[in-house]
Amino acid sequence: MPLTLRLLAIRYEAKAPDDAEEAGALIESLSERALDLSLLESARAGFQLLADVRWEGGDISNADAYMRRAEFLTRGGSDRERILGLGEAARCLVILDKDLRQAEAMLLEAR
Repeated sequence: MPLTLRLLAIRYEAKAPDDAEEAGALIESLSERALDLSLLESARAGFQLLADVRWEGGDISNADAYMRRAEFLTRGGSDRERILGLGEAARCLVILDKDLRQAEAMLLEAR
């Protein structure tokens, strides 16, 4: 499963999915399964990918929700995981032009 999520990330970074809904459903299912198996880093990466796919598909509110879920999963991780999670979440908020104060706070926390 972690490998499948990584391969999907590579695939969708190279070319946006033709059907964002179908891709999103697959990524969400894999991310939830990773979470059920306590594969927190894989789940976090999956929800981050899901946020990116939703954003590219124009679904901004769900992109924000999945990004926040990915960030939440970093709270119990290592310092490195936490810093990466905060940075990715802040980047997403800036791209969405949403909650810029929160994005700044996340970057300050990461620092």
